[in-house]
Amino acid sequence: MSNSSRAAVFSDVEGTLIDGSLPRLSLDAGSKMGFFSPWQKSQFYFFGILGKIAQGKLRQSVRLAAIKRAMAGQKRRNVQKLVEVVVPQVMALVKPATLARLKAHQAEGMPLFLLSAGLHELVEGIAVELGGRGEGTRYIERGGIYQAELDGPACQGEGKAARALAICAEMGFDPAQCYAYGDTINDVPFLALFGHAYVVDPDEGLAAEARRRGWPVLQGT
Repeated sequence: MSNSSRAAVFSDVEGTLIDGSLPRLSLDAGSKMGFFSPWQKSQFYFFGILGKIAQGKLRQSVRLAAIKRAMAGQKRRNVQKLVEVVVPQVMALVKPATLARLKAHQAEGMPLFLLSAGLHELVEGIAVELGGRGEGTRYIERGGIYQAELDGPACQGEGKAARALAICAEMGFDPAQCYAYGDTINDVPFLALFGHAYVVDPDEGLAAEARRRGWPVLQGT
């Protein structure tokens, strides 16, 4: 196996690849399509306020709790329709400089993998638009109905790192030769796996960690 075939590029989505929130875009679109009840929308709004106050891992936990409540009771066909509507909106928010870097890696023969705490089906749809593979947070389905239960760990923090390692093992990639991009302190376990880690428009915590580790800091726009 050649060196180029042992390398891949891994990227976070929110804040790194796009300037926007996948849960917010999904809630707005789903509300217009009548997929969320008033109770679900009020809960999401409440958790959204908490998420703005919370920091670091707590913010991720709050956002995940909101998404779980929004997903509860959703029909598979409605989720598919939602993804079809939201993916074009997401693509309109892509950061040009980040996209250019990912495309350059692809031009060199590296496969692209997007990893995000967002809904797996949505992350998959975004990745397909870019010629890559997406991995997001999966939810248990019973009889075509989504439950407020995760199917495995959320794709964030240590969970994102574990998902990336699983991909490397599955595909035979050498993490030391791979490239990775992230934007928050929660991405440190994921970024630390790879030989070429970059931070994009980082939050304060990741900016400090990047200085300590010598990771290059980039602007996405």
